[in-house]
Amino acid sequence: MMKKCFGRLKKPLSFRAALLVAGCGVFPLQAADDGAGTPFCRTRTFCGVCGLALLLAAAGAWRRARQWRARILRERDEAIRRLTDQSAKDLQREVAAREAAQHALRQSQELALRQERLAAVGRLAAGLAHQLNNILTIIQGHASLLLDNPNMDQDAIKSIAQITGGVDRTAALVKQMLAVSREQDFPAAENPPEKPPPDTGAPRTRVLRELVREILEAAGYRVLDAAGGREALQVWERHGKNVDLLLTDMAMPDGMSGRDLAATLQEENPRLPVIFSSGYNRQSLERRDQAGPGQSFLSKPYHPADLARAVRAALDNAARGEAPPAPPNPRPRPP
Repeated sequence: MMKKCFGRLKKPLSFRAALLVAGCGVFPLQAADDGAGTPFCRTRTFCGVCGLALLLAAAGAWRRARQWRARILRERDEAIRRLTDQSAKDLQREVAAREAAQHALRQSQELALRQERLAAVGRLAAGLAHQLNNILTIIQGHASLLLDNPNMDQDAIKSIAQITGGVDRTAALVKQMLAVSREQDFPAAENPPEKPPPDTGAPRTRVLRELVREILEAAGYRVLDAAGGREALQVWERHGKNVDLLLTDMAMPDGMSGRDLAATLQEENPRLPVIFSSGYNRQSLERRDQAGPGQSFLSKPYHPADLARAVRAALDNAARGEAPPAPPNPRPRPP
C-alpha cells in the first residue's frame, strides 16, 4: 500500500510526504491489542512513515542537487569553451599581427640596407667622377695649351688632338656613369654631400692649380693662388682689397669647403663674384647648393677657353651689378 502510494511520487515527493506526516499526526488512533487510545504520531508505523518520507525527500533533494551540479558544470564548461575559443582566436590574431610586423620590419631593414648600399655606391661613383674630372681637366688644359702653340708640327698637333678627343669621350663616359647612378636612385650621386670630402690628392691638386694659374695669366689676369681654404683666408688678409674674383674648388685638401670660404669672404665683400669649380655634376651641385648672388658653377673638365670666358663674364656682371650667368658646359674642341 505504501509502496503503491509513494511509488508514483517524483518532483513533489518531499511536499507530499510532509502533507502525509502532518495529516497522519492529527488522527488519534486506537491500538488493537490493549484497547487504549494512542496517538498515531507515537506509533512505530508513524516513525516508519516519517523515516520513509525523509528518505524520499533526501533522495529528491540529492537528485535535484545532482541536476543543479550538472547544469552548473555544463555552464562552466560552456563558458570555459567560449573563453578558450576566444583566447585561441585572440592568440591567432596576435601571432598573425606579430608575423606581419616582423615581416614588415624585415622588409624595412632590407630596404634600408639596400638604400645604404646604393648610397655607398652612389658616393663612390660621385667621388670617382670628381677625381676623374680633375685628372681630365689637367690633361685637357695642357693639351689645349699645346694646341695653341704655333710652333707645333702637324704630327704633334694630330697626336694632341687625339688626346683631347679621348678626354672628351672619357668626360662623356663619366657623365653617363653619373646619369645611370641617378636613374638607379643613388642619392649621393644625385646630391653630393653637404661638405664634399677633402681632395687628398695633393700633387694632382697642385698640378691643377698651376694649370689654372697658367691659363688665367695667359688671359691677362693676376692670380693669387692658395693650396686650401685656410691658406686662401691668409692671402685674403694680405691682399683682400685687390681681389676682384674668387675661383675655388668645392672640395679642398685642408677640409674647408669652397662654399664656406666664399661665405666668409662675401661677408666682408658682398659684391665679390665667386665661381665654384667641381668635378661633381653641375646640375647636382645646383640642386644641392643654390648659387647665391654673384655666384656661379663651372663643372670639370673644362677647356681653358671656357674658364677664361667664365671669369670674364663674372667680372663684367659684377661691374654691372648683375648675377653671373651659368657657365656653359664644356664643349669638345674639333681636332
